[in-house]
Amino acid sequence: MVEDQINSNDWLLLKSAAEDADGKADFGTADKLWTIALQEAERSGSIRCLVESLHHLAEIKIKINNPVTAEQLLKRAVNELRKKFGTDHLEVAIEFDSIGSFYYGHHDYDKCEQYCKQALAIYNKTLRGDDMRIGDLTYKLALVLHGVQKFSEAEPMYRRAIAIKRAHLGEDDPAVRLVVQDFKALLQTPRLGQLAEQVITGTLPVAKDVSSGRHKAVKAPSDTSVKLRSLFSPGSDEEQ
Repeated sequence: MVEDQINSNDWLLLKSAAEDADGKADFGTADKLWTIALQEAERSGSIRCLVESLHHLAEIKIKINNPVTAEQLLKRAVNELRKKFGTDHLEVAIEFDSIGSFYYGHHDYDKCEQYCKQALAIYNKTLRGDDMRIGDLTYKLALVLHGVQKFSEAEPMYRRAIAIKRAHLGEDDPAVRLVVQDFKALLQTPRLGQLAEQVITGTLPVAKDVSSGRHKAVKAPSDTSVKLRSLFSPGSDEEQ
């Protein structure tokens, strides 16, 4: 779409300068530059420029210890996309997913869970059930829920992620083995030993309803707790 094309040289120059300041840890200057870039994006009418400006400015607000403003900026990004595309559009789901990853990277797992669940609800309506974006998102949700000890919710997320990633990547792919490894950590209790064996042998059934866990939450042994990892960091094994 014409209005989505990045055609503002001023915005591109501001973006470059802001990223340079951010890279030098000059967050005050980056804050000012991204604020001006946001104003330029508003004038240009480009939804891509607008949403990207809102995201980067929110990132800077976190770095200068202003999380309230950061959240307001991210919510505005969602609202702008909703106004343009509609409430249940795929673009809105991708934005929820992106915001979930934003909070994941900043270790705010409650907000990460909230936004990722909203993304998943729309993905379930707009994508095929075996789409890799659902596989990536359910794995991220599984890690978050596992890490905050919501074990009964984490289990079906792991199962769905494993099924999707196996279908796309094959049994021996490192990304698949990583999900299985994390799921096995969840299942380190005698009561769940049979399920763990199903994970290993590949006979684990696919959960049709991702919201229904089959076990109640159990207390995880301290030595099997999952360390939450960034799924989207450069060079990460989890990147698809």
